[in-house]
Amino acid sequence: MATPSLQDVLAAVPAVAEQIDGMTELTPGVPASEESLRTLWTHVNRVVLFDSVDTDGTRVNINTTCRRKGTPRDMCVMVHGPPENCRRDGQTYQLRPRICDETNKNTSEGLLQCLLFAWRSLKRYRDEEPCPACCTSGVAAPPVKKLKAAGMPSCADCSHTAVIGMSEGACKRARHSP
Repeated sequence: MATPSLQDVLAAVPAVAEQIDGMTELTPGVPASEESLRTLWTHVNRVVLFDSVDTDGTRVNINTTCRRKGTPRDMCVMVHGPPENCRRDGQTYQLRPRICDETNKNTSEGLLQCLLFAWRSLKRYRDEEPCPACCTSGVAAPPVKKLKAAGMPSCADCSHTAVIGMSEGACKRARHSP
């Protein structure tokens, strides 16, 4: 039996062809080109803080930081969860927990890295839910929720704390397990 060619697969499964075509666009109708990225990069630098809220309440901020001689040097992306009630001084406020953030160079390539980081982070947040050990909504401080570390039941900080809290014998067993 011969292996089907890519053309055969694309003809037989139109959804695969659409998915591959979608990878060449930032959004439907906007090609993923250097020109499109440069246009978006110019806009982010003009507004200094770009803020986007999704239908599920998650929020992404992209801002330019670390100005040196009037030119922004870095671009930071912050991913926030939906607003949560937090009490302070007897009043309730709606605050958004910061899920994660990343800083890149302030270039069109840096903007692309920020967008990819935001897309991946939002997907992980929606698919996996945040770390259950460090969710602190409802207290006086701003809420904290972090993404789980890859392959871990909790975020990197909580996993690290759990490992430090393990007994020496448990650490040796974990090191020698397959």
